[in-house]
Amino acid sequence: MIQEKGSFYDLLNIDNLIINDYNIIDTISCLEKKFPSLPKGTIKNNILIFHFISIINNKIPFILKGGFIMQYYLNDNLRPTRDIDLITYLDSDLFYKLLNEELNKYKGNLSFKIKEYYKDDASKSYFYNIINIRIDVMYKDNIYHELLIDGISVDFYDKIDTYIYQGPKASNISFKGVKAEYVMAEKIIAITNELARPYKHLIDVYTLIKKDIDLVSLKKYLNIITGHDNKVRARLNLETVNYKYLIKDDKVFTGNYILPCLQAGYNIMFEDIKEEVNEWLINNL
Repeated sequence: MIQEKGSFYDLLNIDNLIINDYNIIDTISCLEKKFPSLPKGTIKNNILIFHFISIINNKIPFILKGGFIMQYYLNDNLRPTRDIDLITYLDSDLFYKLLNEELNKYKGNLSFKIKEYYKDDASKSYFYNIINIRIDVMYKDNIYHELLIDGISVDFYDKIDTYIYQGPKASNISFKGVKAEYVMAEKIIAITNELARPYKHLIDVYTLIKKDIDLVSLKKYLNIITGHDNKVRARLNLETVNYKYLIKDDKVFTGNYILPCLQAGYNIMFEDIKEEVNEWLINNL
């Protein structure tokens, strides 16, 4: 596992502030003063995600992935993240039902209320069954924060190797998450398949190719995800693909390129990043 120290590690290593029902608001306030250099809202979002995980952990099957996991691996080139990216094998409606039940049972200084729930089956524009949930975090009958769940329901859940990640040192919070290679595999496929995908995935792959990546594990997940995508293509009467992991000239990226690039600490032209990523893909995959 890649070990690098940075501001997120400072947060993990706190040993005199405890995340629990009684002092979580004070904890967040103290930490925001202790780490003023972190982007605004980062402390609050991360602490509330840890607290949220502690409520549903071992009660609903899920594996965390995405930007929250990347905080354990990346240092200066980490982009801010807000979403709780997760994987489950549950049907979307069942996941929502169980989540709602657990949040309603929870009693503490904070309360968690589902504000919006959206699901969609795999389609020609996205090859996963998706689960999107907005949760209002309430404190004294006021909205204190909003948590965003961006989930996928998959049939290869049991094929994913997980790692037990630890929350802040003073807490007893731990959870199952994917390793960096799984996140990287998702993002490589996003930037090399036929679907229009956000620039942020390219920026993240550019960061990850500079890390100590386990290529055997990466190739395993590329094969698993590619197999899943081809099943979806076949079901949608689309041509299946024998992947050549390369960013094609006609690849369509969406959103803003400059913002995620600057957030990751880069000042590099798109074509230069694309060329370097393609060179790595050719040489390693």
